[in-house]
Amino acid sequence: MIICGSTFLGADYSFSPTPTGVDNINSVTLQNGHFDTLAITQNTDADKSYTLNTTWDNHTIMISLYDENLTAGNIDYALGSISDIVIKRREKGTFQWITIYQKEINALNDFAISFIDKYCKANTVYEYAYVCVLNGVEGNYNIKEVKSEFDGMVVCDKNELYWTTLDVGSCDTTRTHYLTKRELPMNKYPGSYSFSKTNYDTGEASGFFVSYDENACNFYPEDSFDYRRDVTTFLTDHKPKLLKHEDGRIWLISVDGNPTDSVDSNYLHRIISFSWYESGDYNSEKDLYDSGLSDVSQEFWSKL
Repeated sequence: MIICGSTFLGADYSFSPTPTGVDNINSVTLQNGHFDTLAITQNTDADKSYTLNTTWDNHTIMISLYDENLTAGNIDYALGSISDIVIKRREKGTFQWITIYQKEINALNDFAISFIDKYCKANTVYEYAYVCVLNGVEGNYNIKEVKSEFDGMVVCDKNELYWTTLDVGSCDTTRTHYLTKRELPMNKYPGSYSFSKTNYDTGEASGFFVSYDENACNFYPEDSFDYRRDVTTFLTDHKPKLLKHEDGRIWLISVDGNPTDSVDSNYLHRIISFSWYESGDYNSEKDLYDSGLSDVSQEFWSKL
């Protein structure tokens, strides 16, 4: 019999036949003893024994063997149950993920991952998902939210990035499409016919590209001759690129024609200008892969 939360045994809930609630456990303390193993599991049906089960399973929270360290994680267990790590991205509020990074896991040091996403738009909130994969089967999505912001204009590929906030052009665009007007003898108004899916942007981009010291937050136009040569060499390497503007616009482009490096009012003030045309969808895993902008192969794409 329980009266006011107490039993005849005298203590609150002692020998209680009813289950009692337990708050979330977020810490464990061991003291005043010698310990060689600590194992915590969510499996309440596990056999009670003086011999602890130190084999990881889906119910295990932590196991520490105190083998010259305090490690209690499951990296060794995870190594046998993970074949790849992939990172996915989507704009917050949208449904479709795209895979932007993949790494095969063969050894413990493969879990050390450092990756910078250079292909995100300005003024946009993204969700990133860290996903473990076993032979093509995805595990749980560990999702984090990030806001992407930058000033000026960026042109980049997977290996190089050039950025400027100085004298950035308006980057006006023209939409190119294919439509033929055809006048018919018995019709008052002409008809229109399209025999192509052509529909892409073209534009002009320009900016004052100079060397920049992030630590000192200084621009150095007097030491930028080689830097500008690197920019024009990058623009003329015949490879697709990503062009991003601070207002949130972004394109997968190819450079069209010949970029110019021209003086503007002062010999140190030189503007690089180039024409471009849209050559793919910046948000397409296939277009990024085909353009050499991504190393993620088709088996890891989220949309086919």
